[in-house]
Amino acid sequence: MGRTLFQMLKTHWLTILLMGGWFMQPFGKAGELIFFLATLISLLGSGYFSYIHAKKQACEEEAERIKRLLSHERHDALNHIQVMMGYIMLNKMDRIKAYLEQWVERAKQERMLSEFQYAPLAVALLTLKHRFKHWDLHVSMSEEMKAMSQADEKRLLSAMNAVLAWMEKKLAHEKSYLSVTLSLMQEMDNVVLEVEVTADGDDTVTLFGSAEDWRELQRTVCRWRGSCNLMSHGKGLKLELKTEQKK
Repeated sequence: MGRTLFQMLKTHWLTILLMGGWFMQPFGKAGELIFFLATLISLLGSGYFSYIHAKKQACEEEAERIKRLLSHERHDALNHIQVMMGYIMLNKMDRIKAYLEQWVERAKQERMLSEFQYAPLAVALLTLKHRFKHWDLHVSMSEEMKAMSQADEKRLLSAMNAVLAWMEKKLAHEKSYLSVTLSLMQEMDNVVLEVEVTADGDDTVTLFGSAEDWRELQRTVCRWRGSCNLMSHGKGLKLELKTEQKK
């Protein structure tokens, strides 16, 4: 609170000083006009420079986030290379072939996810594993997925974020290491996102919660013209969104 007040005073000190002079000046109507114009110019100037500062800070934060993501990707790539080098040293060529096939399939999935026209949705799906580091998270997408309108993709992103935030809250006290799988698919005119959770030893983690919590999630998803249901035995959630006919 104090830091915010100091920042505001630092940015608008001249405007505040001019406003004080406006009320205290002894020059009558002419003085009021001069101080009014000076205050207005100062206010516009400080607003502009505040915008420039905020934009610069946002760019720096985004650059820092991208740097962290690239660092994680480099670390993952090195891990893959080390695994293959281990197989080579052990002369297990069949394992290398299988491992490369898995890597190619992962790259194929990431390529399909990157083809969403609404960039924030593509970025969100591609970086979920970095956002939820405490989960072993996997995202897959059916090849039968139809092209969606940008409006539908925006709704999907909003509904997906609501579901994941709800799940993160529900699983916050889960002690087991969790594997979370997100599967995107098409069912008739609906786009479907299934989120399944398992713990160590392939034990299913149930997501049953209070009725009020569940109704709150359903109301939230409904705002994006979607529906949300528990999968059998509460092992995950199924999100369905009715898509528009893309022109």
